[in-house]
Amino acid sequence: MTKKVAIAGKISEGIKKRKTSFFYYPNKFVDEILREPFEVTELDFKVKSRTKDDKDKGSFLTYVDTRAVERRMNIVFGPDWEAIVASSYHADDRIVTVVNVNVFNRVTREMRTFSNVGEKHCNFKPSASEARDRDGNAATSSYAQAFKRACTKLGIGEYIYRLSGEKDQWVEIKWNKPVITDEVIRNMPRFMFPVPINERLLRLAGYFCELDEFKWDAEKEPYAPVTYVQEVFNWNKGMSDEEKLYAEAQLAWALDDYMM
Repeated sequence: MTKKVAIAGKISEGIKKRKTSFFYYPNKFVDEILREPFEVTELDFKVKSRTKDDKDKGSFLTYVDTRAVERRMNIVFGPDWEAIVASSYHADDRIVTVVNVNVFNRVTREMRTFSNVGEKHCNFKPSASEARDRDGNAATSSYAQAFKRACTKLGIGEYIYRLSGEKDQWVEIKWNKPVITDEVIRNMPRFMFPVPINERLLRLAGYFCELDEFKWDAEKEPYAPVTYVQEVFNWNKGMSDEEKLYAEAQLAWALDDYMM
């Protein structure tokens, strides 16, 4: 067994093994970042149903904000991705949009395309039963739905679908929106909460400490995050939360590139 294989086995130890949607083995660490749950502040909540006796109480559905998905794509892939509207057409009283998300994998050096469909009611005289679900910006809503659905194929926001198997929480409804209190958040399933970024960074940086014979070549790998590793163990330099997220992505890419 070679030294590199032995190190690879040590790094993989303790990491949850599962089939991934895009990266498979070469991108184990990057895949973990893509699948990481979002902060509650990056989620949207809509009314799912109302109680029969009190219309001001009901259950709610959870969605990931489109801007949060775009932000994660930017952090992980930088300029190496794009979202293109493949087609958009009317079907009865709906507008249907097909979005292609093209992603370049810097480790495997391949471009992959992930597609999905979104739809939204587009007439401005909806029936009473559907009035709450329709808006005047149907094209934007249809695009956002298709884009987020396509990104779930990379694992982004996929955990939200697990809520369908969880028991509904009943909350107060004001102005046709569920009121999400601190208590409601505390009662959400554990898988809804991300691992703190500091803990994730320390874990990744710890893997580098195991690579005794690993030597960075700044010319061949200009994105080699030696400085990020140093920052992780020196909080006095005061990395912002945004810098930590980018550091995490760079560390993950570097580890996956070395493991390839």
